[in-house]
Amino acid sequence: MDNKRFFYIFLDIKGVLYTADWIKFIQASGLSDDIQYKAELDRLLAEHPDWKEFYDKGGYNRPKNVRKICPYNMMSLNRLIEDLQYDYNVNLVITSTKWKEYFDLKTLPALVKNGLQYKDIVIDKTPIINEDKTFEIRKYLTQVRNTEDYVILDSDERLLNEFDNEKVILVDKHHSGLTDELVDNYLDMMSEKQDELVNDSVMFDIDETEIIGAV
Repeated sequence: MDNKRFFYIFLDIKGVLYTADWIKFIQASGLSDDIQYKAELDRLLAEHPDWKEFYDKGGYNRPKNVRKICPYNMMSLNRLIEDLQYDYNVNLVITSTKWKEYFDLKTLPALVKNGLQYKDIVIDKTPIINEDKTFEIRKYLTQVRNTEDYVILDSDERLLNEFDNEKVILVDKHHSGLTDELVDNYLDMMSEKQDELVNDSVMFDIDETEIIGAV
C-alpha cells in the first residue's frame, strides 16, 4: 500500500507557465511577415534561443488557449513533479482566478496538450474567495489537513510576506517564468533540509544511548 505523504504544488499559471515575452513571441511569430513584428521576433529569439525550435515547428499555430502556455516552462514544472514523486503523492493545485473559472473546459486541456506530466498526480484548484490568493491557499491547506508539504509557484512578491520563503518559488513573470535553475535550487534546498533532519535524528539517538548507558 502506498504510504507516501501528499505534496501540494500551488500553481499560478500566468507568469509561471507563460510570461510577457512569451505572449509577445506568439504574436510576433504569427505576424512575422510584417517588418515591425519580424524585428520583434528576431529580438525575442536572440534573448530566448531555445524558442527557435518551437517557431520552426509552427507551434504558434496551435489553439489560442493551448499556445498561451510555454512548453519550456512546462518542462521545468514536469521536472519538479517528477523529482517530488519519488517521495510524495503530488497534487497540482491551480490558484489563478481566470484559469480556475474555466478549469474543465480550457485549463485542463491546455495543460495536458502542453505536455503536463499528469500521470499519477491529482489536478485541483483552490476555492475562489474574493480573489484573495493567500486566504484561498491557506483555506485549501486547512481542508486537506496539510501544513508543511507544499510549495507555491508564483510571480507575486507579496507572498513572501505571507508564507515561509522556503515555501515559495518566485518567478520572473516578464522574461523567464519557471526555469530548471529555480527548480534545481528549490530541490537542493529541500535535500539540504532533509539531511539536517536526518543528522539531528542521529545525534538524538546517540545522546539517548549515552544517557541509557550512564544509567
